[in-house]
Amino acid sequence: LPFRSNQVDSNLKDFLNLIFYKGQIKSNDEIQKYVSKYDEYTLMSALKFFWCRLPGNCVIGWKVYTKFSALEAENDYPKNAFLDYMPKCLSSGAHASIVYDFFDLIVTLAGNSQSNMMSGKKTCKVCGLWAFHPIRKLENGMPCFERGMFEWVPAADAMYHLLLSFLKALPPSSPQKGKNQKHLPDPIASLLKNNEDYPPPQTTAINTSRSLQEVPMVTLKVNNPSKTPAELLARVAR
Repeated sequence: LPFRSNQVDSNLKDFLNLIFYKGQIKSNDEIQKYVSKYDEYTLMSALKFFWCRLPGNCVIGWKVYTKFSALEAENDYPKNAFLDYMPKCLSSGAHASIVYDFFDLIVTLAGNSQSNMMSGKKTCKVCGLWAFHPIRKLENGMPCFERGMFEWVPAADAMYHLLLSFLKALPPSSPQKGKNQKHLPDPIASLLKNNEDYPPPQTTAINTSRSLQEVPMVTLKVNNPSKTPAELLARVAR
């Protein structure tokens, strides 16, 4: 839209140019020097840059999730399903390391929900955008909001399922570190406590109508884009 400014992340480009040399990523020690010089927004943008360029263009992938869900169901949803079955579903040890770090990051963000206003459920569902590749076929046509929602909703549900499985496998305390080991953060503990149904039900109009309000989607086909938000709203009203 003409009135929506394009995003130009020069900091991200600068950071990527620093950590790469002739197409190869630099050593961890060198990267660490640059990491401390950039804010958290640039670093998150860098992570998203890498996530969507992994094999399969995603962190996890639908084949991995389908295989994991089947193994979990066959074994009656054991507590340590994520630790026992997920490595078997991933392509390599490097892939497993990326997936575990991915969920560690989500748990960290969810554990600080009071300051960042991002609950565990909200955070993991947003991350579904990078966890799973979009299912695109030639007959789907051009990208649109409706198609984006159609692809994102199942990805969000799958991510929420995996997050709960990951949290179930985390011990509330570590025997190796003694009795003073801290328990899971309150937001994480409450997330497990408030979700007794496992696996969680899929998002439908039936099970979300109590907490969410449906909003109509209006699609406009025009020859010339609206120049201002007011003009866009006027067109919608007509």
